[in-house]
Amino acid sequence: MKYLKSIALGLALLATPATAADTITAAQSTVGFAYLPNLVAIASDLYATEDLDVDLVITGGETKALAALVGGGADVYFGSAPTVIRARENGVEVMMVGYQLKEYATNFVMSRKWIEEHGIDVNGTVEEKLSGLKGATLGITAPGSGTDLIMRYFAHLAGLDPDRDLTLSVLGGGDILQKAFWEGRIDGFALSAPAAENAVKNHDALMLLDLANGELPSLDGILYTSINMRQETLDENPDLAVRILRVQQRALNLINDPATTEQARDAVWEMYWPKLDKELFNEMWTAWKNAWPESIVIPDEAVQKAVDFTNTVDSKQIDIEAAKAAYTNEYAVKATETLQN
Repeated sequence: MKYLKSIALGLALLATPATAADTITAAQSTVGFAYLPNLVAIASDLYATEDLDVDLVITGGETKALAALVGGGADVYFGSAPTVIRARENGVEVMMVGYQLKEYATNFVMSRKWIEEHGIDVNGTVEEKLSGLKGATLGITAPGSGTDLIMRYFAHLAGLDPDRDLTLSVLGGGDILQKAFWEGRIDGFALSAPAAENAVKNHDALMLLDLANGELPSLDGILYTSINMRQETLDENPDLAVRILRVQQRALNLINDPATTEQARDAVWEMYWPKLDKELFNEMWTAWKNAWPESIVIPDEAVQKAVDFTNTVDSKQIDIEAAKAAYTNEYAVKATETLQN
């Protein structure tokens, strides 16, 4: 039976990776649209097509999810491509093997109060929308996280120094960050759906930037969420990688096919977001329709965009050759070539 296990990292690291055809453990930091294809795969019982049963571990942080993979507590990790590239640069034997999301998986919302007080035109250009950021307190989950990097990127586009002109409040997990916004302790945040959309509907927020729809051309087509495995697993059990990737390709097919997308939508809503207003969820599903790649195969240009983005906001530059060494399409190509419905 597929089920969700939200447990501490220490427990996650005690899990034993399964052999092929048995239970596998997947790790990701949270339940959000950044990881939607895998959630669809679980909710739609797609792992069963490869004789696999999956336990999903929610770690509450990107580095914790990576640590679960590296430490042997997970067989596959769904997460931020720059995190994996950095780990590989530091000698950690992990590899990106698949493409899961081609937009930066956050939408940026700010409180109506801040927007009105600072005369921000939410229907204006990107530059006009970001012109009123100076002095804002913006929530992030952790230093170096995707939420931190994107706020620094917004500051860059606005010609601001994020460390001088903004207050980036480190709050931990997404749930804590959202609560801080509801309580008025921060002026805005950027998280993947449904957090931003829920804030707009229920907590007097306004959508400032809709990244899921490619509002920032420089990030459109980026390798954001990658499918990642240990090099040891790829060397010793390549068939497992191919089977996992076939599952993920089936999930993308289910999401992208007009004939099956509503089936995928309803299954994932029922399993993971049944308390969320269904009409709002349906709207989010439609709004995110351009965020999913057609194929799990990683395009070279998507990796280049991930490197360019990171190098814009991080003084420690990523070398493109190091990034190329951190991914392979060997298993994704084999998965797509051998896929049977």
